[in-house]
Amino acid sequence: MPLLELVGGRRWQQVIDRVRRHPEEARLRHWPSADEGGTTALHEAAMNDAPIFVIDALLQANPDATMAVDNDGWTPLHTSCYFDASHEIVERLLQANLKAVYVYDNEGRLPLHLIHEVISYRWGSEVRDVLHSENITDIHQILNDEDLLRVRLKFKLLVKAAYHGSIANPLPGGRVWRPLHACAGVDRCPVSFMELATKGNSHLLWEPDEDGNLPLHIAAANRKFTDDKRERFNSVAYLVSEYPQAAGVRNNKGDLPLHLAVRSGKTWEKGVESIYLAYPGAVLERDPVFGLYAFKVAAVVGEGSAESVTTCYHLLKVFPELERFERYSTKNSYDGDVSYTKNIVCTGAKRSYNFILKNNEQREEPSTEKKLKATANIDFI
Repeated sequence: MPLLELVGGRRWQQVIDRVRRHPEEARLRHWPSADEGGTTALHEAAMNDAPIFVIDALLQANPDATMAVDNDGWTPLHTSCYFDASHEIVERLLQANLKAVYVYDNEGRLPLHLIHEVISYRWGSEVRDVLHSENITDIHQILNDEDLLRVRLKFKLLVKAAYHGSIANPLPGGRVWRPLHACAGVDRCPVSFMELATKGNSHLLWEPDEDGNLPLHIAAANRKFTDDKRERFNSVAYLVSEYPQAAGVRNNKGDLPLHLAVRSGKTWEKGVESIYLAYPGAVLERDPVFGLYAFKVAAVVGEGSAESVTTCYHLLKVFPELERFERYSTKNSYDGDVSYTKNIVCTGAKRSYNFILKNNEQREEPSTEKKLKATANIDFI
C-alpha cells in the first residue's frame, strides 16, 4: 500500500516500514482532484496527529517537506495548527525548519493566525468572558481546559519562534520570555491574544526587555503591527491606553515610541496620534537615528504621501515654531540639545512649549496599588 494511504489510514507502524523501504514516497503529493490537494505525507501525518516517531521518520526521508505547500499555500506547520495536532508536532516542525513560521498561505495567513481562527471558533465566547472578568475563578476555569491548553501551547511556540527566532528554553543570549513583548512584535498578532497577554501579564506593560524596550516601543517599531479595522483595534493605541506613561520612556538606544512609530512609517491615524497625546513633549526630541524632529522624519519616510503630510501637520500644529528651529539649528549646526527650545523669545512659541510641558507633567508612574493589582504571570500564552 502506498505511503500516503497508510498515513491517511493511521497505520503508523506500517508507515515506518514503508518509508524505510521507499523514502522517495515521502516526496509524493496527494491530488484527490485538480482543485484541491497537493499535500505530502508530512501534511497528512500532521493532520492526523501522528506520533512523533512517525513525524521524525518522514522528516528524515524528506527534510524539504517542512516548506512544501499544498493548493491552499499551507505548509505542514499550517496544517498542524489548524487541525488537532499536538504541540509536540508543532515543536518538532519548528526544530526542523523554523522559517516555516514566516510562511503566508494563499489568504495571507501565518500559522499563528490559523491557531487564532481555531480558538475563536471553538472557545470564542469563553475567551471574551475571561477578557471582561475580574473573577480569578473564571480565569482558572478556562486555563484548566485541556483541549484549549493544547492549542495555547502551540500558539506560544509560534509566537516565541516568530519573535525570538528560537524556541529554545532558555532563550539564546540570556533573553527572558515576555509574552506581551512578543505579541507586540509579531506580524499582525490576533487581537484576543494581545489582550490575553496583557491580562495575564499586565506588569510587563512597564517592564523593559534587554534592549530597554517596553511593549509600546516594540509595537511602534513593528511595520506589521495589528491594525484590525473590523474589530476597531490598533495595537499601538491599545498599549498606550493600557500604560500611557510608556510614551515618554526611552529605550537603550535613546528612542522614544514616537521616534520608532514615525520611523517605521506609521501615520497619524495608525498610532502616532495616540503616542503624541500621551507624551506631546516627544515632538521636541530629535530622532537618534536621523537627527531630525519627528515631523521631518515622517516627511522623509512617507516620501510626501498624503498620509505623511497629515502626520507632519498634526505634529507641528501645537508647536509650529519647531519648523523654524529646525531650519535655524541645521544652519548653525545645532547640537540637538532640547534645552535650546527653552530660550524661546516668540510669545506663540512660549505658549506652545508651556502647553507641552503641562501635558508632560500629567504623566505619572503607575501607583503601587495598581502594580499590586496587576495580574502577574497567568500563563495564557
